Amino acid sequence: MVVNTPDERAAVKKKWLLRYVLSLATLAFTGRVVPLAFLPLYLQLEFEQSNTSIGIITALYPLAALLTTPSASRIARGTRYIVRLHSGAILMISCALALSAAAPYVKTMFGNLAGTMWLGFFRALQGVGASFYLSSNTCLLVRKFPEKLTYAIAITEVAVGAGGQLGRIVGGFLYDWGGLPCPFLTIAIVQAVFGMLGFMFEEERAASSVEVSGSTVEQGPDKIPWRQLITARLCMGAMGAFIWYFIDNSTATTLLQYLFVHLAPVTVGDLSIGMCGRGLAYLVCNFKKTYESSLK
Repeated sequence: MVVNTPDERAAVKKKWLLRYVLSLATLAFTGRVVPLAFLPLYLQLEFEQSNTSIGIITALYPLAALLTTPSASRIARGTRYIVRLHSGAILMISCALALSAAAPYVKTMFGNLAGTMWLGFFRALQGVGASFYLSSNTCLLVRKFPEKLTYAIAITEVAVGAGGQLGRIVGGFLYDWGGLPCPFLTIAIVQAVFGMLGFMFEEERAASSVEVSGSTVEQGPDKIPWRQLITARLCMGAMGAFIWYFIDNSTATTLLQYLFVHLAPVTVGDLSIGMCGRGLAYLVCNFKKTYESSLK
């Protein structure tokens, strides 16, 4: 199809940008979940760490993301180069993943504690990259797709769910095939390639207002007063998210080691498939709801 008019060219660019955003959402959460497929078991068997230490290492990712999010959201809100920030966040995550692959060599040279601290540091760095990714992703969707914001957010959630399940399955089999460095390096290379593609998109100067669903919403100040931010509805929503991820991460930190012992002989890849059943159900339901909303 030949595209001639400016409106048609703009529509084509938006279509490709949305595809790019969905690809990065899938890859970002693939990278987030890949270590959960094998890292707790690896830390216990190879680095001789206790379940308490494993829990601390696993918690460094969300803790770093939580602490960095206020600054990341302020930067994302104020930057003119939102697509570049979005791509740069993925490159930060890919670098952290690639350097995590050196943990076995650090252990060989300096011992178990040094290897564990190496993994913990770069797991935290992944969390920092994730905070910048999530902040810039939200701002990008609001700026670039204001006329279809609800649909763009919903389909991005589907991509996030797909990435989470893909990461758990692929991570387990890559670990069985090539050991600890293999999943880290594989996902890091794929993320880096897609991340660099983002610098090909043209940037537009951020407007002082955004049109959403036919109405114009002015962009307010960076700081929102606490009395306006903390509401009963927000607290209930935050508590629901907290409980959900508390249960999910508690299971991810301990269940893999338990199943590996009590279901032996079994591979990490087999365990990854078994542990992703809940996520696959979530993904199917999310896709169904998104498809139904797109028809309205």
